[in-house]
Amino acid sequence: MRYGILSDVHGNLPALQSVLKTCAKIKVDKLLFLGDAVGYGANPNQCASLIREEAAAFLAGNHDLGAVGMTNIRNFNPYALEALAWTARTLTPDNAHYLKERPMTVEIDDIFLVHASPCQPAEWHYIFHHQEASLNFSAFSQQVCFIGHSHLPCVFILYPDGSISLERAASLVLHDNARYIINVGSVGQPRDGDPRASLGVLDTDNGKYYLHRTIYEIKDAQASILCMGLPRFLAERLAIGR
Repeated sequence: MRYGILSDVHGNLPALQSVLKTCAKIKVDKLLFLGDAVGYGANPNQCASLIREEAAAFLAGNHDLGAVGMTNIRNFNPYALEALAWTARTLTPDNAHYLKERPMTVEIDDIFLVHASPCQPAEWHYIFHHQEASLNFSAFSQQVCFIGHSHLPCVFILYPDGSISLERAASLVLHDNARYIINVGSVGQPRDGDPRASLGVLDTDNGKYYLHRTIYEIKDAQASILCMGLPRFLAERLAIGR
């Protein structure tokens, strides 16, 4: 089975369309979405509807729930708040209802899925460091946990002796005696200095994980953001992956 794992599309339709084409090209069997279909970008309805059609799992993200009044947004920055208010006004009733019903976590095969962190998923904690990863490994029992939220792709590996390493490799062999927290990065707003859309692929047949980066029409996404009157900063950051 080849799983394609996506996160943080954030209303960026050109990026999502490009990633879905990549999924078809590399023959992904099942698509899993870790949340934040909306927020920041100019096409929340198109993105939410397309993910609904394509994904076998669609989890709740903080921007998804923030747009429908289902989570606290006090820590959002001013740009995010402005975009979220616009998104809330723009969402169709059907998509808004769908976002309200999304689960916080999903378990499939030996995989645990969550937007932010397996420990207190509704609190939207980030996993940046070894200490945070250590706490979160105890919050799920599966071998692999996939996350998004930070927009920064990386892999935390827990070894049998209790040590943890942080890897940023584009491919990784998963060993039976190790456990993993894998951040697949962001489709619609990468923040690791690489503006290409990010896609994680887990191949359970050969026990490997791959991080794919996909070029998309950034200028189209930027033009849509500006056309809708959203903050210019949200358009400009796409070109630099920050």
